[in-house]
Amino acid sequence: VNASKAPFDNPKVREALQYIIDRESIISLGNGIDKPANTMISEALPAHSDVQIGQFDPEQAKALLAEAGYPGGFETTLWIYAESWKTIAEMMQAIMAQAGITVTIEQYEIGAFFDLLDKGEHMMLLGSQTASPYAIGSLNMYYSSDFFGSSGNFGFYVNEAAAELI
Repeated sequence: VNASKAPFDNPKVREALQYIIDRESIISLGNGIDKPANTMISEALPAHSDVQIGQFDPEQAKALLAEAGYPGGFETTLWIYAESWKTIAEMMQAIMAQAGITVTIEQYEIGAFFDLLDKGEHMMLLGSQTASPYAIGSLNMYYSSDFFGSSGNFGFYVNEAAAELI
């Protein structure tokens, strides 16, 4: 999600997403060997911490959205750049509707997708990106304001205290 744009600039909305994303269902679409990730750092790395995040709970998501000022949900877009993401996008669209979030899926050619992503014009997106094998590199890439857009921080997330710790 693009944390620089409403409604995703609201931490309660982002927290609600932790409860509406059904990771197990999404993983079931794959090869069956994946498991949900709770952090950006792989458990294969020494810096991994087993942080627990919200489990699928649409009612909790609705409650958090109400606290955030979105009791009826909201409308948003979800970008994809390849047909291979469409099934997951459609599943997320259906799951998010349970919390009142209406998602419109928009598919772009990969070049246009990254051009628009670099400009921060997206609301939500699906794609893949390989993290650095070094924990600090991954954290810096995904959370530093030096790497907005396709170079890593596609969420345009800024948290100066976290950046200082990284």
